[in-house]
Amino acid sequence: MARKEFRDRGPEYREREKEYVRREEHFGCDERFSAEEKFSHEDEFNLEAMPALGSGISGEASEAEEAGKAGKRARSVTAALARSALILVIGSLLFAQSVFAEKILIPDPVREAIGMGSHTHTPVGPWITEKEATCTEDGSAYRLCSECGKSAETKKIPAYGHTPSGKWVLTGSPTCTEDGEESMTCTECGEVVDTRPVPALGHDPSGEWITEKEATCDENGLKYIPCLRCGEHVEEKILRAFGHRPDGTWVTLDVPTCTEKGHEVQYCTVCGKECRWREQPANGHTPSGEWVETLAPACLTEGTECIFCTVCGESVEERDIAALGHAYETVENVAATCTAGGRTTKRCSRCGDTVRAETPALGHNYRWVTADRYKNVNKCYQTWVEEHKCSRCGDVDDAHSAMGNGHNWVFYNESGGPCASIYPTSDYYYCPTCRGHIDVGTAESYGSGYKWAPPSGYLS
Repeated sequence: MARKEFRDRGPEYREREKEYVRREEHFGCDERFSAEEKFSHEDEFNLEAMPALGSGISGEASEAEEAGKAGKRARSVTAALARSALILVIGSLLFAQSVFAEKILIPDPVREAIGMGSHTHTPVGPWITEKEATCTEDGSAYRLCSECGKSAETKKIPAYGHTPSGKWVLTGSPTCTEDGEESMTCTECGEVVDTRPVPALGHDPSGEWITEKEATCDENGLKYIPCLRCGEHVEEKILRAFGHRPDGTWVTLDVPTCTEKGHEVQYCTVCGKECRWREQPANGHTPSGEWVETLAPACLTEGTECIFCTVCGESVEERDIAALGHAYETVENVAATCTAGGRTTKRCSRCGDTVRAETPALGHNYRWVTADRYKNVNKCYQTWVEEHKCSRCGDVDDAHSAMGNGHNWVFYNESGGPCASIYPTSDYYYCPTCRGHIDVGTAESYGSGYKWAPPSGYLS
């Protein structure tokens, strides 16, 4: 294609001219590229590089390495030849596009392969309908790109709405009591676009009374005028029941008893049914007046006694007899001790029920007491022994000695004190610990160190 034609078409085509020149130089036999450089770029490979590369191969390489390099060179040659062929085809297309008026479309993958890059879509030509519009749904259309032939612009085709036919069609027939219906459809899609009611026809009375049920003594009858169209009752009349005609004679149906009423009836002379009815009161019981035991009482359960009717034999009155309760007698009684538990066994003399009760061991009741052999010592100034002794069984588990701390003298004058009868006219001293006593004169004659032992009658 003439390069002048590229220049005449503007800046876009001048860029294409530069690309054309560059590729013409790369794929020609220009000596500006060395054989190694031409071979190292697969898109710039040509047959001129082969002899030069052959002379540079070392003779020491193994056969396996030679085979691998040969395979790589073969693949590189194939790829370069394919690209060269593609460039030639595209060049031919561009040349044809400059000669012919009709646009030649080049897809985006081809553009990227030859380095033309992407482009902005330019919509041209008529709108192509993608989806037809209907009465209720929108359609769509698009235009193609002048460069790549893809969809470059879209638009919505609005729904055109229903087209009523203008003719009403009966779709539901009216009856005597319910409306019918007419509808109008669309001429395009056949859907219903409008409806209207058809008024009910109303009843068509026959004018003749028909008796459906005759009246009787106790039930009403019925007659009606029917509709000629649907058969329903247009008008109704009640035929009143004319009532029973009793014969005047009372007939006993149920004889009264002590607890239940009796019944008498009269019958209708027309239909024979019961038309009158009356009750006779119950006779009531006739009590015997004697209480009869019907269930004897036991230790835990109550008994029962009743008064019966002399006519029907039923119980007229009933009362409970109190339970007797157990009559326990003690058959064993073992008292508990400090170390062993006790037990008591009782047995009922009527039913033999036995009750056993066990009591736990009492345990020792220890306390400190003066040993028996030291009962008469004076605890104010003598020595004695105290034992830790159980008050119930006498067991002793500990003991220790004790010594008196001396008298605790309390002074009393002649006017009173615990020993006033002994010293009515003199002052005295009294010890509440040992209950000893001494007059003032004697205590002073012996001095403060005197230890007086009172008579045994005053010892604790």
